[in-house]
Amino acid sequence: MSFLGHGTTMATNMLVEGRGAKTALITTRGFHDILELRRVSRHDRADLYDLLFDNPRPLVERRWRLEVSERLRYDGRVETTLDQGELEALAARIRASDIEAVAVCFLHAHVNPQHEREAVDSLRRLLPDRFICPSHEVNPEAMEYERASSTVINAMLGPVCDRYIGRLINALAQHGFAGKFLFMPSNGGLASPAMVADKPIVLLESGSAGGVSAAIRNCEKSELKNAILGDMGSTTFDVSLIREFRPELCNKSLLHTYAVRSPSIDIDSVGAGGGSIV
Repeated sequence: MSFLGHGTTMATNMLVEGRGAKTALITTRGFHDILELRRVSRHDRADLYDLLFDNPRPLVERRWRLEVSERLRYDGRVETTLDQGELEALAARIRASDIEAVAVCFLHAHVNPQHEREAVDSLRRLLPDRFICPSHEVNPEAMEYERASSTVINAMLGPVCDRYIGRLINALAQHGFAGKFLFMPSNGGLASPAMVADKPIVLLESGSAGGVSAAIRNCEKSELKNAILGDMGSTTFDVSLIREFRPELCNKSLLHTYAVRSPSIDIDSVGAGGGSIV
């Protein structure tokens, strides 16, 4: 075999089941509750009119949502320089803990990533065995909650996905595979293991994207231009739409009510699979 394309539901399952790596969030002073405040318009509620609706558990527990003094203005100009002393103190606290990953999300970093780059350079030097990811590399777009949520999700997935990728590549080598090995990201394309290890958020709909791609081929053979696809697994039930032999695409989505901004086939995942029971 000279080529292997691999899709996986591992990332989706980790998020839905809350089994990602223990993660800390470092953010601009005054913004450590952004993950709980979410979005005022409440577009992220599973049922807008449910008066008994409970917010899902925050992606990072409050004691590991950490603040550092720094501030950029809306146009990217520096108002308050990054306090390296505070950052080093936070790094020492993380080093003494079981935190595996650190997400860095500063105000207006999508306009000017200077402070995030400085913070990440320091954190990678001080915490060489932790997975560190800044928001300007994961989702360099406006709107603080969505950017923070996406960055934290990427951080939660990072250590586990990295170990999985390493074990898989070693196992393939031991079995004599010497061909090209690529992952299927959420948009239905292909990506290198190194790219996926750095940005595992692209795997959130990987397995489901493979199902959609297979369904499109079947639709082409059957001359069915439009179809509604239901994909039942043991953890989630995924629904998507095929229109004119093409999948619907999106750049942002809600997965288990958590905001995710990453290019993806438009798939709705419900945390109630049952496929293995059936």
